[in-house]
Amino acid sequence: MMIEPSVSLQTALRATLISDPAVTALVQPERIRSGSTRPDRFACVMMGHAQTQYLGRASGDQHLARVTLDLHVWAIEGADTAKAIGFAVSRAVIAMP
Repeated sequence: MMIEPSVSLQTALRATLISDPAVTALVQPERIRSGSTRPDRFACVMMGHAQTQYLGRASGDQHLARVTLDLHVWAIEGADTAKAIGFAVSRAVIAMP
């Protein structure tokens, strides 16, 4: 069964973020989720507005796609906290397999 690529990206990204100690030190794992509305609890990382652009086929019957996903960082403590969360998230994403 094939899963739409943006769903696979969201799943992999959430798994990466909730397993990263630097991220979970700043954001509770249950507050790292997908959604499109303002969260009711902070700090929070929300994944939303995923898009998949089909690019065609490659050798070996592979399909090529570009997947984009918006990440929104919410923090009530202020801009410094949001920046710290964003930095931890970016470090975790860079290290993704």
